[in-house]
Amino acid sequence: MYRGEFSAEFLAGKRRYAGIAKLIQGEVDRVLEDPYNSELLTKKRSDLRGHRSVRVTRNFRIVFVVCEECVQRDFRGKGYPDCAPVCTKTLPTHDVAFVAVGPHERVYGE
Repeated sequence: MYRGEFSAEFLAGKRRYAGIAKLIQGEVDRVLEDPYNSELLTKKRSDLRGHRSVRVTRNFRIVFVVCEECVQRDFRGKGYPDCAPVCTKTLPTHDVAFVAVGPHERVYGE
């Protein structure tokens, strides 16, 4: 099982969307069980390369980073943006850094 780290933006989004808090928490728990069962974001347009996302509802997403994947695949060395504000590890760890939660357009910056 992985350990979760939560950014201030993620926690603010979780409070903002309290109506679906149980759905959000269910997806967080699922991600912590197996974070690789998610979509790896690769589009440069949104500048979220190296991040992953899962669907909460039809329009809501959770964006996160698997710290061990970031380190092992050297995303920073490839010019990807920093893994996440809460993920500053230099060695692979079993941490998942949750970056954002909210509507598709908001979390992807579109």
